[in-house]
Amino acid sequence: MRFSGLGLLACLTVTGAALADPSGPVSLSGIGRPATPQTLALWDIDVRADG
Repeated sequence: MRFSGLGLLACLTVTGAALADPSGPVSLSGIGRPATPQTLALWDIDVRADG
């Protein structure tokens, strides 16, 4: 697949705009909850090689 110069410029512009977030890093404080041993036990699954 060949890109024209204008197509390549458009791709680079969109990529640059997506990567240049002026708001800075996203803070995840206040999202989620601490993992308890009971919660981890619910997610603790083992898959053996024989299926």
